Amino acid sequence: MSDWMLHVLNNPESPILPLINVERVRAIAEGKDEVISGNDARGIIDYLLQVNSWLEEYNIKLIW
Repeated sequence: MSDWMLHVLNNPESPILPLINVERVRAIAEGKDEVISGNDARGIIDYLLQVNSWLEEYNIKLIW
């Protein structure tokens, strides 16, 4: 799951990128975050992957 999250983070076309702190999520996915780890990290990553998939599936475009 962490590898999939890193793939999403490395893809500039991933729709979730403007909604997250990319460097913080990268640290969580790499197991380098000092606060979030273990089951909490897996839960966050799972949720973010689901949101990204939903944004892609329904072709959601964010307008800023």
